[in-house]
Amino acid sequence: MNKQQEGTISSKKQVKSSPIMERLLQEDNHFQSVSSLSSLQNQSRCLVCLGNNSCRMVRSRTKLMNILIERKKPQEAHSIFNTLTEEGHRPTLITYTTLLAAFALQKRFDSITALISRVEESGLKPDAIFFNAVINALSDSGKIGEAMKAFRKMKDSECRPTTSTFNALIKGYGIMGKPEEALKLLELMKREENLKPNERTYNILVRAWCNKNNITEAWNVVYRMVGSGIQPDVVTFNTLARAHAQNGETSKAEGMILEMQNNKVMPNERTCGIIISGYCKEGNMTEAMRFMHRMKDLGVHPNLVVFNSLIKGFLDISDTDGVDQALTLMQEFGVKPDVVTFSTIMNAWSSAGLMEKCQEIFNDMVKAGIEPDIHAFSILAKGYARTGEPEKAEWLLTSMAKSGLFPNVVIFTTIVSGWCTVSKMEHAMRVYKNMCDAAISRT
Repeated sequence: MNKQQEGTISSKKQVKSSPIMERLLQEDNHFQSVSSLSSLQNQSRCLVCLGNNSCRMVRSRTKLMNILIERKKPQEAHSIFNTLTEEGHRPTLITYTTLLAAFALQKRFDSITALISRVEESGLKPDAIFFNAVINALSDSGKIGEAMKAFRKMKDSECRPTTSTFNALIKGYGIMGKPEEALKLLELMKREENLKPNERTYNILVRAWCNKNNITEAWNVVYRMVGSGIQPDVVTFNTLARAHAQNGETSKAEGMILEMQNNKVMPNERTCGIIISGYCKEGNMTEAMRFMHRMKDLGVHPNLVVFNSLIKGFLDISDTDGVDQALTLMQEFGVKPDVVTFSTIMNAWSSAGLMEKCQEIFNDMVKAGIEPDIHAFSILAKGYARTGEPEKAEWLLTSMAKSGLFPNVVIFTTIVSGWCTVSKMEHAMRVYKNMCDAAISRT
């Protein structure tokens, strides 16, 4: 028998490493080189793992899985896990917890539930971190029933729930629109587990009641929060302000600032964004502009989100002078417009059938060095189709190719519809064929 690294027994099975795997291994100097990896890929059993010892390969692959998850590539992380087990390695509880994160990103919630049994069958005992990850993922997905089953299994396993456990469950009931059930958990955690709710616990409850449009109960949670010795923070007040603004009561949302100051909490960009957006949605641009100037007194610098809300507000009431005023203010504050800013203005001109102005804004965006996205091209295509100029809409396909963008089915359909509207069916069929050919070439 040839000597194998990590005390493994050789197998004829070859496992080809993926390009992303090799690239990431090269990027991290704690990992083995690709050449070392290749020599390890003849394994079918790992004697180190069989001996319940710490395996270097399992540690490095788990780290690689974490990197892939951080890069939003859960499928590749899952593939790494499968390769690891196929090579005869025994995943650790940390590896399984990492796999759980991959399933959560993929929204494979059924797999998450089954993972608990798989961990136990492997002889590992799930810990609080593992159970909390399961409960959090299921709660986020709205599967509060499954989350509660996992919670009970956690307790049956003699694994003590933490405040984070209850926060995840409370959030789950909030997502399902059941803040009353969430309140019961608050009592349970104090009575049975002797756990103290933290700032996040109360903020989750405040949001749950606000989402039910019950601001009175939300305030009752705040009073309980203060009574327990925890001071409300900027998140608490922003949640209440947003609820007022969404309810068409932006003046009350602005009134939160006084409450914040009384509690020695400073309003931030999000606070001001909520209020500006609220006034804009109400069509009250006078108040929106007044508050813009008040932001300076509050020591808050308006950001791009605030200006985009302001511009949309003026466009919604067809106030072009107001748009110019907002753009001038952007320059004064040193805030540069982005693709959302330009697309918002383009959409207004397109909806009004003023395609020359719409195209002019698009050109200004390109001159400013901002890459147009698929949405910006879609606005142009829709506008040209609406004004009976499908040839200009179709020309955008060439322009998109130069920008490195591939038209989606919405843009193709818009162009086909444009040609149909002007009764040019042969052109419509030609674009439709191009769409089908393009789809085939990309598969």
